[in-house]
This record gives sequence, structure tokens and C-alpha cells, in this order.
Amino acid sequence: MGLVRLLHVSDTHLGAVPYGLPERERDLYDAFREVVDIAIGRGVNAVIHGGDLFHSSRPKPRTLIMVVRELMRLKDAGIEFIVAPGNHELPKGEHVGSPVRLLEVLGLARSSHGFDRPDVHGLGGVDVIVFSEWSSGLLAKLDPSSLSPSHVRIALAHVPLCDALLQVESVPETSCPSRVYSSLIRRGYSYVALGDIHTRWVGSLEDGTPIVYPGSTEYLGVDEYRRDPERSVYIVDVEGPGEVKLERVRLKSTRPWILVEGEAGNVYKAVQDIRKIGDKEPLVIVRVKGGISRLARNKLVSALEGLRRSNTILYYSVEVEEGKLFPRPPQQQGQARVSVESVIRDIVKCDEAVNLVKSIIEDPKLAEKFIDELERDENIVKCLENSKASTRRLRSP
Repeated sequence: MGLVRLLHVSDTHLGAVPYGLPERERDLYDAFREVVDIAIGRGVNAVIHGGDLFHSSRPKPRTLIMVVRELMRLKDAGIEFIVAPGNHELPKGEHVGSPVRLLEVLGLARSSHGFDRPDVHGLGGVDVIVFSEWSSGLLAKLDPSSLSPSHVRIALAHVPLCDALLQVESVPETSCPSRVYSSLIRRGYSYVALGDIHTRWVGSLEDGTPIVYPGSTEYLGVDEYRRDPERSVYIVDVEGPGEVKLERVRLKSTRPWILVEGEAGNVYKAVQDIRKIGDKEPLVIVRVKGGISRLARNKLVSALEGLRRSNTILYYSVEVEEGKLFPRPPQQQGQARVSVESVIRDIVKCDEAVNLVKSIIEDPKLAEKFIDELERDENIVKCLENSKASTRRLRSP
């Protein structure tokens, strides 16, 4: 082992409930526990977290309890935990306070919260320079040597680099929120550890300094799975200035996904062949190309419902190519019943909101829960906005 060994992780989003399913919330906790297991098992000196440790600046009590327990395990093993707060866990105003600050008060984490300057944390000859999301723009402005006298420096920041966003998510430069590029990062670091982008990306400065996004530890949506079907963390051995060895470690606790795409007949056959994978029921996303009759669609949904009820799968979604739905056939006796979930999905066209809408139908008093979820879960808001935009396109002449 070199001068210092680190485990680089980011975007754990603890407390999020993807697709409104409690099992998915537990999946995120499982992934974080595995990260702690890896850190202890590999004997790292510190875990460096690129931000969005929490999904909300007001995490639920059970989320806080889980995080405290896992960070106590790290502390007992003599492992530091350093985090660059991200946009999800930072409050709207600095005076409100962040849940990361609570972890600092408990002696379980080191971090940075300022707007005008990063914080520097020493690790036995290596300095970790931590930029919160509020100060991430300074990554391209401040000279590392003015921040730390050490010859070995690690930058830890929560920021979306525009060139990385373009490469992994096809986000155009005009839509990039940070206006920070890898080419603008000042020289003087041995390793640049980042968070914010949920897809794994590895780049470098002109002098060869590695820049790494490990990606999220669990998938918050199907697009993340499509871009990279594996979740990872990185073991980083820093042996001296400019001497860094990277090892990608694949996470094993992530819930499996099954993507089924094709024409209606082939899709139905593929669905009939679905089996449980490993210890966790898979999430199934079906995309029908070339259109489908209502009778065939109901038959497909009925097959998927059967898999869900038998606990073969956890969740499913059916997408039909726009504008290709065949005319509705005459009503027939014995036609397959359509589940409440599938009806809501057809109307709302947003998987993340289906279970929330269903809960309101069953108990209107839960409407406040839906509003609460909209306030704290950007994925649902974005999904609904995209659905609305898609509907407008279909209705336009």
C-alpha cells in the first residue's frame, strides 16, 4: 500500500424512494452498507464521498439512524469519512443547517459548507481539499498550492463537468449548469474525486491527473441503468505526487434490471421467460416497438402482473412507441383485466409517480404525502414535466 489508500464513492442518495417503492429505499441502504464493508475489508485510510450522501436536506429519522450506524462502523475501524455536500443535502439557506453538519458534530464526518473557500483536511501527508456544491465553481479558479502546503493534494467536489455530462448523458453545453470543464481545473492535484453525475466517467488533466466520477451506488431510474449496467466505487492508492493507482470495485448488492425491447409478439414471449435473478426481484422495463393492439397490451400487462404477484419481479413498466397504438378493438367478454397501476401509468406516464397516485386514490388523505414528495424528489418532478411535454407534442397538429 502507498502513502494513503482511499475509497471514492458518490451519489448514494440515502432516503430516496425510487418509483415510490419501499424496497427501493432499502436497496440504497444496502449499497451503502456494502461500501462500508468494502472500505473496512480493504483497509482504507478514508472514504471520500463526492456528495449527495442524502437525497434530502431533511432526511427521515430512519435514514439518519442508518447512516450514523454505518459511519460508527467506519470510525471503529479507524477510517475517516470526508464528504463534499451536494445539492440534495444542502439546505436552501446556509442558516438552516445541513444533515452533514450533524454528522460532523457527532465526530463521524469531515466536510465543507462555505461559499467562498473550500476546507482542507489532512490525512497523514495527503491533503483532501473539499469543495461543497456551493463552492464547486472555485475548483476552476483557485490554485491548489495556495490552499495546501502539501505536495500531495486530493480535490473532492460535487460538480457536473460539462464535458463529462456531454459524453455520458449527451447533455449539450448550453444546458450544463456549472460551466466548469475538466480543462479548466487548476493543476497541482494528484487526484480529482467528483460527484453529481450518476454515470461512471474517468478522465484526466493534461498532466495525466485522474478525474473520476464513480457514479451512483444504485440506479434511481432506468436511464441510469441503460447508460451503465454496473455500479462501482474506486479504491485509490496515492503513493506520492502524481503517483496514483486506481482500482474499480463493482458493487454486488444492486437490484437487477431486465430490459425487454422488440415487437409485441416477441416481447410477450420474452416476458413469459422471465425468472427471478439472485436474491432480489428484478425491475422489468418493457418497450414495445411498432405498436400493439389493446387486447395484446392487456395480455402483456396481465402476464407482468402475474409475475409481480408471484414475487418473481418487483416492478414493471410498459412503454409503447408513440403514435403506433392500433385502433381499439370491439369489447370482448373475458378480456384481460387491467391493473390500477397500469391505468395510472397510461394516464400519468411517469413511473416514479404511479405508486404515489395510487395511494391517493385509495386514501385521499395522503395527498399531502404526494405534495411532500414533489418538494423533495427532483426525479418525480422531472418525470412529470417530461410526460407533460410529451403529451403536448402528441396533441400538436
